[in-house]
Amino acid sequence: MAGPRTKRALRIVFLAGLSLLAAGLLFEGVLRFLLFSDASLAQRAGARFRRSELYASVRSGRDYWKLEALFARGKPPDPHTPPFDARFGWLKAEIDPDTLRHADEAALGARRPVLLYGDSYAACLLEEGDCWQQLLEHSELGAEFALLNYGVPGFGLDQAYLLLRATHGLYAERAPVVVIGILVDDDLDRCYLHLRDIPRPYFTLAGAELALHPPEGTTRFEHVERDPPAITSYAWRFFLTQSGLVKPWNIPGWIGEGAHVEEKQELATRLLTAIEQELVGVPHFYLLFHSKKSAATPRPFLWQEPLLYDEFRTRGLSFVSSKRALIDDLLATKTPLAEYFNKQGWGINHYNGRGNAVVFAALRAGLEGRYEPYEYLRGVKGASATIPRKIREALQADEGE
Repeated sequence: MAGPRTKRALRIVFLAGLSLLAAGLLFEGVLRFLLFSDASLAQRAGARFRRSELYASVRSGRDYWKLEALFARGKPPDPHTPPFDARFGWLKAEIDPDTLRHADEAALGARRPVLLYGDSYAACLLEEGDCWQQLLEHSELGAEFALLNYGVPGFGLDQAYLLLRATHGLYAERAPVVVIGILVDDDLDRCYLHLRDIPRPYFTLAGAELALHPPEGTTRFEHVERDPPAITSYAWRFFLTQSGLVKPWNIPGWIGEGAHVEEKQELATRLLTAIEQELVGVPHFYLLFHSKKSAATPRPFLWQEPLLYDEFRTRGLSFVSSKRALIDDLLATKTPLAEYFNKQGWGINHYNGRGNAVVFAALRAGLEGRYEPYEYLRGVKGASATIPRKIREALQADEGE
């Protein structure tokens, strides 16, 4: 039998646990009030808590964008948000919503069109400098090629495929070259999303095939009403992101968002198959874009870049890499990596004018038939599986900015 001291200790432990549970439930209730109540007190006191990244991963899951919608209620709309399009989620102004022809088509003349697809890195978000179409126009290849930029900000590889499938045939008689831009940081993860700032169509796996689903709602508010965030405890997620006890890259695994990587990988490989089937007989190659974060990573970025390299090698696909161009230039000019990226404004963290001019070397190499080897960055100062130390130090010199 337990003695008096044991019973007293157990009672203390029980009461302590009960107190912790009560405190946690109280914090959960207060936090939910601050996050979602329309009361003026909640809106004032909860402003600093209404940040989606405190409760969900931007890259890994769907809850981030649902919270963005909930926290945006009552605020002025973002002037950069395009209108809803049921076929693709959204388009940009340069693409005619009825014919899907590009506004720059009239400038092609007798030149061969280069059709570029992808997200905002393909679309080019510059406050000053030239985008890919101007850089090609001013290059020695400008007499033969003209670029029609079908890159749309926010697109994933799945949406780029849908737009490619609907538009590349419009220029079939001009023997176009198709370039599929992929931002290695995000574009594969986005295939798992049903919503960004706007509801989007999405694919699921149906045996050996992809099953396409229409957007759920026409606005993000309508989408969230149909499919609210699947978060059991906001207090627990807040603790994980703010305590510092769990590394940021491990948090998705703690909140259930890391379990979807296998599904994302399968979606990405199926989409590559669909793209290749669509482009049989059409000259094309892939252009890997890198943000500052993925460009500064010594090895291939997380799971996304190894998957792409492996798929390209297995399928014998042609591709070029922005990272090679960035490394070549920063070593030659001693330029800090941050100087290739916008530091503020709508295009923050995207290539600035200098970055575009440097990365254009990769696009030009693809058009000239000079593709990347399947061994990661082979030929960069003897690099094979990893980047040598002096290059890594140059890439990461401004990591704290």
